[in-house]
Parts: sequence; C-alpha cells; structure tokens
Amino acid sequence: MTKQSGSRQSRRVVLYHEERCLNCGSCELACSISHTVSQNLVQAVLAGETAVRRRWLRLADQSKVAINCQHCEPAACVDACIAGAMHKGSGAETIHDPDKCVGCWMCIMVCPFGALKRISDQKIVVKCDYCAGQEQLACFQNCPTKAIEIMIIEE
Repeated sequence: MTKQSGSRQSRRVVLYHEERCLNCGSCELACSISHTVSQNLVQAVLAGETAVRRRWLRLADQSKVAINCQHCEPAACVDACIAGAMHKGSGAETIHDPDKCVGCWMCIMVCPFGALKRISDQKIVVKCDYCAGQEQLACFQNCPTKAIEIMIIEE
C-alpha cells in the first residue's frame, strides 16, 4: 500500500527476522484463515472451505526463509501476465484479479521469489495481498515472537 503526503510517497514493506522465528506456522495458518469467508478456523473447516496459504516458510541450508510476495517494482509477474490479471494497484502493491486469470502460470515462472501459488483446480494463482481490506496483516498479528515486522518506507 502506498500513501502520498505532499510530494513524498510511503509504502509498506514486510520484514522477516529469521533469528526470532520458531517455524511454528502461526503466520501461515493466520494468513490462510484470514482469506476464508468465515475468517474462523473451526467454521471454515465445518463449512468445507479450503484455506490457502499466501505465505510460507521453508528451510534452506539450516536457515528459515519466508516466502511471500515482495510487491516488486517493476514486477516481472505484471509484465508477464497475458490477461492483465496481475497488475499494480493505486499504490506499490501487486494485485491479482482471479476473474481475469486464465491459468497460464507465466507469473509463477517469472517470479524471482517463488511467491505465487498455483490453484490448478480453479486455474488461478494466489499470492500475498497485504490482507486487502483488513487493517493489519494476519501474519504480523499472529506471530508469537514478532519475527514479522511492518515497516513504512518514505520515498
């Protein structure tokens, strides 16, 4: 999300502190549940909703790596999207419109971070959307060790 104040712009960046991370998966679960209709784990399960993670943790050479959309500028996924489903919002965030997505997976192939996930039965991709429509990011709110930090950068 980008906000303008005078001639300066600010944008939100998600920072990950590996040394604080327990690899507990709280951020992944919170992210998944925040994107269900009920936004409640038990209700989502009982309703048969499929909760899809939009961020995840991986182990690489004894280190934990957080994988989520970096909302790049310029964004290779936006440039590669043949349907216009992947685009930049009014700010710096990269947005995916599932109604326009044709399931070509070009965005997945060009993402340097591996941050897009294929939902093949629906022919769409999902990615971090900075919890659009919510005041705070679910991963940030639910990390017990505060390994996830939100930083505002003035440009």
